[in-house]
Amino acid sequence: MKPLKLTIQAFGPFANTEVIDFTQLGEHPLFLINGTTGSGKSTLLDAMAFALYGDTTGKDRAANDMRCQYADEALLSEVEFIFKLGANIYRIERRPEQERKKSRGEGTTTQKPEAFLYQVNDDGSEDLLVSKKIKEFNDKIIELIGLNSEQFRQVMVLPQGLFRKLLLAESKDREPILSQLFQTHIYKRLEEHIKAQAAQVTRQKQAQLEQVKGILHTVDCNKRDALHERLDLVKQALATHQQNKHHANEKLKKVEADYQAAEQLKRRFEQRDGLLQQKQSHLESQPQIDQLKQQLRSAQAAQKCLPDFQHYQQTQQGVSQLQREIIQDQTALTQAEAGQQKAEHTLAQAHNAYQARDGLNQKISQLGGLKPKLNELAEAIQQLKTVQTHVDSKNQAYQGALQQLDKRKQQRQAIQERKQTLEKMPFNEAGLVTQINQHTRRIEQHQAWLKLKQTQQQRQHELTQKQTSLEQAKRALDQQQTALNQLEYNWHLGQAAILAQTLQPNQACPVCGSHDHPRPAQWQADIEPVDKQTIEQAKTSLQNAHQAWLSVQEVVTSLHSQLNSTTEQLDSLIEQHGDLSQLSSEKLQQNFKALQTQLADGREQQALLAKLTQDLQQIENTLQSEQTALEQVHQAWHQAQTQLELAKQKVAHLEQQILPDYRDLNVLLNQISRLTQQVTQLEQAYQSAQQQKEQAQNRLIRCQQTLASRQTQLEEQRALLQKVQTHWQAVLTASEFENELGFQEALVDESRAQAWLNEIDAYQEQGAKMEGALQQLQTELETTVPPDLPAMQAQRLAEQQAYQAVEDAFNQVSIDYGKLQSALQKLEQSDVQNQALEAEFEIIGTLSLVLSGENNAKVSLQRFVLGVLLDDVLQIATIRLRNMTRGRYDLIRKDSRSKGLKASGLELEVFDSYTSQSRHVSTLSGGESFLAALALALGLSDVVQSYAGGIKLDTLFIDEGFGSLDPESLELVIDTLKNLQTTGRIIGIISHVQELKEQMPLRIDVISSVQGSHIKVVGI
Repeated sequence: MKPLKLTIQAFGPFANTEVIDFTQLGEHPLFLINGTTGSGKSTLLDAMAFALYGDTTGKDRAANDMRCQYADEALLSEVEFIFKLGANIYRIERRPEQERKKSRGEGTTTQKPEAFLYQVNDDGSEDLLVSKKIKEFNDKIIELIGLNSEQFRQVMVLPQGLFRKLLLAESKDREPILSQLFQTHIYKRLEEHIKAQAAQVTRQKQAQLEQVKGILHTVDCNKRDALHERLDLVKQALATHQQNKHHANEKLKKVEADYQAAEQLKRRFEQRDGLLQQKQSHLESQPQIDQLKQQLRSAQAAQKCLPDFQHYQQTQQGVSQLQREIIQDQTALTQAEAGQQKAEHTLAQAHNAYQARDGLNQKISQLGGLKPKLNELAEAIQQLKTVQTHVDSKNQAYQGALQQLDKRKQQRQAIQERKQTLEKMPFNEAGLVTQINQHTRRIEQHQAWLKLKQTQQQRQHELTQKQTSLEQAKRALDQQQTALNQLEYNWHLGQAAILAQTLQPNQACPVCGSHDHPRPAQWQADIEPVDKQTIEQAKTSLQNAHQAWLSVQEVVTSLHSQLNSTTEQLDSLIEQHGDLSQLSSEKLQQNFKALQTQLADGREQQALLAKLTQDLQQIENTLQSEQTALEQVHQAWHQAQTQLELAKQKVAHLEQQILPDYRDLNVLLNQISRLTQQVTQLEQAYQSAQQQKEQAQNRLIRCQQTLASRQTQLEEQRALLQKVQTHWQAVLTASEFENELGFQEALVDESRAQAWLNEIDAYQEQGAKMEGALQQLQTELETTVPPDLPAMQAQRLAEQQAYQAVEDAFNQVSIDYGKLQSALQKLEQSDVQNQALEAEFEIIGTLSLVLSGENNAKVSLQRFVLGVLLDDVLQIATIRLRNMTRGRYDLIRKDSRSKGLKASGLELEVFDSYTSQSRHVSTLSGGESFLAALALALGLSDVVQSYAGGIKLDTLFIDEGFGSLDPESLELVIDTLKNLQTTGRIIGIISHVQELKEQMPLRIDVISSVQGSHIKVVGI
């Protein structure tokens, strides 16, 4: 990542907009960021870290607190950062959460945090990658750069307080940083994949064991031998029960067959008796069937006379219908005559009203001549309103100008009084700044003393605890040694007893060589026998206790050394700055804040005084211009009043020419419209009355013609009815019916007659079938007697119960045999699976332990690879460190494994050529630690870029440490950094050390003032 341009607005101490164009510094610059304490040098790094990750480099200042107090309320705090990554260029806009002025109304509102990421194309256009979504934005930045916020601060931007963190980190903390830089995640994923496979195999093995236990438990067996024994016994019992079941089944089949035959015979007897009853019931229905036959014959005779009867009825209905229609025609004729009279009367009325049309037309013409004058009057009135509005406006403007002039004079008087008051108040800015700087240094010294004092007390407490742990470890070691001695003694006694049992008279003892054995060794009942494995376990426990004691002893020694170092630092601090224990942090902070408040109030007073002077001059100028404007407005008001009088005279002249009732144009138009409508209505009414009279005359003629036609049809229909009635009486006399009522009672519809016929046929067919079946059953049962079913049922039930008992016993034995056989098959399958798992675990389990670091060296696969890469880094870093320490120190990787369970492989030490010994990097002094950390950062930058899969580290910012170096070391460091320009990196140094300012002409000066800091680039 290479920065191209940084823009800061209302951020930190920068009140306005400040821009740093890194491209102006050259292709591979080495430059100094210089300024006084508190001016905002570190804020430049904070701004870059905030743009990328949303937090500051030290994380002791939240992004929300970076709002500049000197900034204008309307100016939002924001950072724009343009940087190059490989061949691509990106631009970031980011704003923290802050209070801003409302766009409408008074007060403020909370501005939510925002972040925008753009990719800049070759033609200058931009593609928006992420908009406002903070989580998505942060993930995208980590994906692009390859580092999270913490790693970025440790390898690219080295802020105050974090410079030595990578140097002093333990293996577990240094591992994720190196892994991210060198992109070695594939080895970690391999470790995790193999470990997951091993864990899966282990779970499967455990599941297999639980499965075997479960299988044996389901058949109530503890061991496999018991399962085989039970299986043989159950197999023999199953054969016996199989034979018993066969015999019982044969007996049951015979009894079942006899019972089914008896049931069938009994059903034949019951069927015969049922047919006899059905026959008797059938014969009882014969009278009803005879009656149906008689009704069917009458219905058939009536059906033959039905056409003549229907013709007679239709003729009667025709006569009745014509009579009803004639009555309706007579009523319609009466109504038509009345309608004709009414139409004639209406026509006469309409004709009389129609005579008034000419007078109405004449009045419409007179009213129409008034419209031009009304239009002229309306225009005059509108002009009068416009002039009146103009006069009111000019009068209002004149009164407003008078009030504004008075208000402006009052403002001038108030500013003059305020200015005189402020001029009498004294302010010594230089003296307050000096006092604030002195208090700042005193607070820093006291905070350093408090931190060292706290560290001393903490390490003293840790030392006391570890000394107690050391004593406990020593006692545990002594106890393990005593226990081992006792176990070895008991084991030797047991071995002697075993040897004594093999002794033979006149044979040499294998221990002493004697042929006499007067007192051979005997087993002692109060001593528990000890085997070789127990002895080995006791030795292992002793070794572990000894290792634990050594580990605690090493920690105690290290704590002693750290405590002495802390005490020396405290003594040095007191020697330089006096007894700091007498100072109070709260008192110092109160005095410091009071001085800051005085300085801020004084600066605010001076700024306000300058502003009041400027405002007073502006008001004087404004007063002169407003006085001139007032005179112009007064003159315009008089001119408008003259125009108003002329307009009023014109309106009065026009109103005299028009009657008051018609001065409103809408009233006039409504009257003309109403008269015109009356004329139209008179004409329409006269035409409608003529049409109604003609329609009534036509309706009367049609009614007269219809009535005459209906009367002629009625006479003809009556003559036809007389002939049809005579014919029907002749047909009825010739039939079997006595009168017309008997004929109608005999009539039935066709479906009912068919139902009677079907019922008669069904009755006859059923009787024939019953008679045939009854004769067949009587012939079949003539020589047989009914069976005794209850006795046969009892015998059948007894045989069924006997068979069921035998079958239940057989099924139970079969179930037991099936369970045992299934359990045996499952055990055999489990054995095959377990053998395969054992073979798989022998490979994958061992490989998992080796790769994950559970080995003697306590080094995982990824840490081993990172160790090799770290050796390359240390080789380059040592070259830098030797140059800066005049050949004294080398950075090396610790080969021996760490104590206890701590991860190993990435610990750092320094080889001191003065003592020819190696020691931990934490033992270096402050200046030496700075040189070592700088060498490590430079070596890491060189090696990471040399690997194809690594992250490109072509930028380095350093923000501390140079003040702890002597002049010679400082010169060596500067020479080293200058040589790095040939490697194509941007290197920025933040410091206020004077020697650096003299030796580095290319600078970014951060200049502080009472209204905020600003930036100046020097040397381009």
